Amino acid sequence: NWTCLSDITAELQSQRGIGACKLSTPSIGGTINIVTKGIDVGKSGSVSYAIGGEGYNKLSFSYNSGINDKGWAINILGSKIWGEGYIQGLSFDAQNFFLNLTKRVNANHQISFMAYTSPQKHYKRLNALTVDEWNKVKHMYAINGKHWSCYNPEYGFDKNGQRKSNEYEEYNAPFLSFNHGWELTET
Repeated sequence: NWTCLSDITAELQSQRGIGACKLSTPSIGGTINIVTKGIDVGKSGSVSYAIGGEGYNKLSFSYNSGINDKGWAINILGSKIWGEGYIQGLSFDAQNFFLNLTKRVNANHQISFMAYTSPQKHYKRLNALTVDEWNKVKHMYAINGKHWSCYNPEYGFDKNGQRKSNEYEEYNAPFLSFNHGWELTET
């Protein structure tokens, strides 16, 4: 549900868990801290459109007010991503909405409210083929000039022309957060 997390991430911190190796891969119990854009972002805004292979499209906007003289700041981001995907029949459609409202109370205290959601709809390819079936697909696609790995055995249409697939998913899991930052001093 974190489709456009890269758009709102200011900093990503990774903490390795316990393990005998200095690499994080074989470790157990590590953490990731995702720091989102907040009060430190200056006044700015953007609108963008990106296009990529396999019908990938992304339209997005953002606005950052910067901190005003009363200590308030707001960050807003929205985007829409859609496309056909590399695998046959795996089209996708997602939206992303982000809001961060922050109030700097004084030099040591700051409160913020963050809301993030990313409703998505997409098809999946879950059913695996046997080795013999994949070999038949490779031969068939070699004749047609396409790459065999994009084949999807679950993709097709019924006799009425309606799209059929057992592997379709729609979901949304909004995330809300209220934070109080208190910078302790020695005095």
